[in-house]
Amino acid sequence: MNAADKQKLGPRETMNTKHVRKKKKIKVENHEQAFIGPAVNSGKVNRKQFLETWTESPELYRFLFNNINDAIFVSVRDEENILPGKFTLVSDIACQRLGYTRDELLQMTPLDISEPLATIPGTLESLTKEGQQIHEEILVAKDGRKIPVEVSTRLFQLDGQEMNLSIARDISERKQAENKLKLQSTALNAAANAIVITDKDGTIQWVNAAWSRLTGYSYEESLGKNPRILKSGVQDASYYENLWSILSEGKVWHGELVNKRKDGSFYSEEQTITPVYNDNGDLTHFIAIKQDVSERKTMMEKLRQLSIYDSLTGLYNRGFFEAEMSRLEQQKNFPVSIIIGDIDGLKTINDRDGHAAGDALIQRGAQVLKNAFRSADIVARIGGDEFAVILPQADELTAKEALLRLRHILDAHNRSYQNNPLSISLGVSTTKGTSTLLEVLREADANMYREKREHYRD
Repeated sequence: MNAADKQKLGPRETMNTKHVRKKKKIKVENHEQAFIGPAVNSGKVNRKQFLETWTESPELYRFLFNNINDAIFVSVRDEENILPGKFTLVSDIACQRLGYTRDELLQMTPLDISEPLATIPGTLESLTKEGQQIHEEILVAKDGRKIPVEVSTRLFQLDGQEMNLSIARDISERKQAENKLKLQSTALNAAANAIVITDKDGTIQWVNAAWSRLTGYSYEESLGKNPRILKSGVQDASYYENLWSILSEGKVWHGELVNKRKDGSFYSEEQTITPVYNDNGDLTHFIAIKQDVSERKTMMEKLRQLSIYDSLTGLYNRGFFEAEMSRLEQQKNFPVSIIIGDIDGLKTINDRDGHAAGDALIQRGAQVLKNAFRSADIVARIGGDEFAVILPQADELTAKEALLRLRHILDAHNRSYQNNPLSISLGVSTTKGTSTLLEVLREADANMYREKREHYRD
């Protein structure tokens, strides 16, 4: 017999373990045969005989009282029938669980073995009013161990005396499980990332605090809804079809979405969705973990902007210009024309009026260039006062027309700045035969300097 089996028997029964376990027999005066286990199941004892034996046998009651796995206590009520008095009966299991002898417990009251709780007065009042009560409390064993129990108490009268019958069930394992779940729930609620749990149909069952902070929807507002409430419309139907295709195969989906908050604002999130299956292999839930990556996306966009755009003018920078030159060279998608422009007199402006005035002049030049060319053209600032424009699929005629348009726009600009006109020396060149774009760039640059010398002679 193991310790667990001994636990189920009282001290008296433990001494006769072999006899009881072997024959599955309870000696009950003249009804002994009625409680031999196999006889009851085989039909040798009729229902009437069994019920008569059940109701007439004090030995059976005593056996059940002492061997039910829950601790049982019977106590009297005090003279005012409010507080519990001393125990009059305690089960063997109660003695075993608490570590007291029966004689010790019979000198004690329920309050002597219970940890003080603020709810006890209310519990006693409710018991007096209703005649029965179920509540949780902490029993304190003789060695100081604290045992969480669920106590079911009922009032009854015996010979005119008010009595309490209490059955205390050990809920230690349940409390441990509850505490574990509480800890897990606290951890999930404290997580920086938003977490949402849905059923297999996508109905939201639980969300953490980070979800509410991210989406603007409270816990109560979210329950029963579908995550579609966040749909922004940025992703098309095929995007979601691919998402569900992956999940339907039992795989984890990971990706980025642009979603919409309750207030209508958009944000970018990185999301992982995991399907959850029960022991039978049936899909039951989905767990999604969401991370707001809006700031990261914004920072990446800023870095991208810095990597390809000039900070002063907003035009493409030299690095991007050279990359486009290389790409077009490899594709051999000719003809390609290049226009070079250089602001005249910038050094004089810087020396006379300061660099802020020089920067303003550069910005004016950039705006003129933006207004003069197509969206497909690459307009870049490649030096302090030097600009370059790549015109894909532009032959010599197209390039000359573009250059003429630029001069007209520049003239119109200067009519608005008659006291501070903008002068740009320009040069243009187009691919011919086997010429490379680098050769075209050099030729356009030479043509620009030829015009600049003319400007200075004037």
